Amino acid sequence: MSPDIAFGGGYYFAVWSDGRAGYYQIYGARITTSGTVLEPNGILIGPSSSAYYYYPSVVFNSNNFLVIWSVNTTPYRIMGRFVNPNGSFASDTLTLTNVSNYVYRTHLAFSGSNYLVCWAEYSSATYTYSIKGQIVSNAGVPVGSPFTIADSTQYTALSVRWAVNNYLVTFSRRVGSIYQICGRFINTSGQPVGGIFNISNNSYNCYYNDLYLGSGNRFLNVWSEYRTNNYDIYGNLDLVIGVEENKPDERTNSTLRSTIITKTIEFSNSEINGEIYDVSGKLIGNFENGRYDCSKLNAGIYFVRTDKGERFKIVKIK
Repeated sequence: MSPDIAFGGGYYFAVWSDGRAGYYQIYGARITTSGTVLEPNGILIGPSSSAYYYYPSVVFNSNNFLVIWSVNTTPYRIMGRFVNPNGSFASDTLTLTNVSNYVYRTHLAFSGSNYLVCWAEYSSATYTYSIKGQIVSNAGVPVGSPFTIADSTQYTALSVRWAVNNYLVTFSRRVGSIYQICGRFINTSGQPVGGIFNISNNSYNCYYNDLYLGSGNRFLNVWSEYRTNNYDIYGNLDLVIGVEENKPDERTNSTLRSTIITKTIEFSNSEINGEIYDVSGKLIGNFENGRYDCSKLNAGIYFVRTDKGERFKIVKIK
């Protein structure tokens, strides 16, 4: 159950939680690029004990794989182990963080210098989940204390990727009466960069999300969405990461692109005028001389239309 996969050192490495021993343990297997499974019975990664290990995640750090998983027997914690591309172990099992409650889902990403380990932690007091994070060094040592990324998400979907300059954590979160896919940036010190913003932003319930960085620093976001009495897979490819936040590029055609901003929309051409709208199509304001002050707007998604025929999708993150 709960498989994950990463590629590195010439192999794919798949990991999963396996109940063959009567309790769940963490296994992995290497897969060649032609699809041959090199360890058909799997490699036992976690300790051989009667504790229940769930929700593994794996990432490659240019030398070896780091596999993490949750321990859902007391004391609750998240553990990990480095595995070499040849299938041997590069470390003993490691305790990456201790947690207070039962964990649903874990995920991690690597920035090139450290890891962000994330998980959804259940609260029996509020019957909701919080998305938590822990920075872990390149050597697998926890740095600082766990921190909260989002409170009371009420759902366990979770994904994290390195987004050029910061980590991007995405999750399913109840907004009003609808579950939406939301996101938040976290820097390599474990500090939030701006607030939580919507990604799916529609009138249907969205669950079980994931995302991948593609060409042009654009993310493919995918999720399961309930429409017309069925669950289908939806996604978008319009969240642009790594642009200079205060200066979106001037466009000379009608291409719609996303821009992450904090305070100001500013064009390189000061002669540009235009309008800004919210997601319902309501006119929020007009701007002149290539500049609009967004500091009083709430975090969310907005659209800009210029008098040059250009259109932009803006994600304000704080």
